[in-house]
Amino acid sequence: KLNSQTYTSTGVYTQTVTGSNGCDSVITLNLTVKNPTTSSLTATSCGSYKLNSQTYTSTGVYTQTVTGSNGCDSVITLNLTIDTINDKVTLAGETLTATQNGASYKWLDCNNSNAVISGEITQSFMPTADGDYAVEITKGSCKVVSACEFVDVNITSFTSSFDALNTSLYPNPTSGSVKLVLKDSNQSYVVNVFTQTGELVNTSEISSNEEVILGVAAGMYVVEVINAKTGDVEVLKVMKQ
Repeated sequence: KLNSQTYTSTGVYTQTVTGSNGCDSVITLNLTVKNPTTSSLTATSCGSYKLNSQTYTSTGVYTQTVTGSNGCDSVITLNLTIDTINDKVTLAGETLTATQNGASYKWLDCNNSNAVISGEITQSFMPTADGDYAVEITKGSCKVVSACEFVDVNITSFTSSFDALNTSLYPNPTSGSVKLVLKDSNQSYVVNVFTQTGELVNTSEISSNEEVILGVAAGMYVVEVINAKTGDVEVLKVMKQ
């Protein structure tokens, strides 16, 4: 603005005004008009995000007004997504479960330098041996490792005799039934399936290598195999995913 005249564009302008001596005075104005700028930024961050000394911790759309390189206001619009992960783990019986849903999981052996436990990539994990365990959780741009949790693994002793039959089960873990492999398939065997709390869920009599049906729910099951003739017993533990 010059002498009540407002200019909005860059250019050369002249004004004729009456000077203090009563004569015309010609003013030539070489004007450069610098306009404010706008910009947009989209970002995803884990936990928090910092822009021009301002820290944001929630997903949202934010604006900042700063001085641009041309000396004018510069308005920045930030479209921000904040990823967060709940790193808590719960223990129920012998089962560890990551609280965070909808993520990727890797269960770790804390007593072995946090080595990844092969095949354990689901939200819940049931160890087969005493120890300290943690889970690595990945979701979006975030990756965290939970605190280590000690699990005391106990197999309920349904009999006093173990490993007498050289029996095996596969696959273990399983998504359904398991195949029972008997050292002597010419004998008759009673097979009892228990939950880890000792509830009998299935019993059958077999005389060859046959499939054994576990319970409906995922979890750890104890399979008791009894030689009907000799009374020898073996107890095996199998996990259903």
